[in-house]
Amino acid sequence: MGAGYSIEGHINKDKWYYFSADMTKGGQTQFNGDISYNPKTLGKLLIHSEAKDELNPNEIIKREHMNKQDYEADPPIIWGI
Repeated sequence: MGAGYSIEGHINKDKWYYFSADMTKGGQTQFNGDISYNPKTLGKLLIHSEAKDELNPNEIIKREHMNKQDYEADPPIIWGI
């Protein structure tokens, strides 16, 4: 596991709507819907009462019959001198 990034903040500068997000390099993985939040505060801003139980990226790809080449990038080409 390599180094990563972490962000924290508030939505619209409202202290009740606090969030944090982390990102680390762990190989070729895709975000797959892991989310948690306080339903009494941030949950009130969401359209669905249980947004974390809605479709995740893999389910959307299957439902929309997306082609893997449409959403996945090729690794960069590194030329040696």
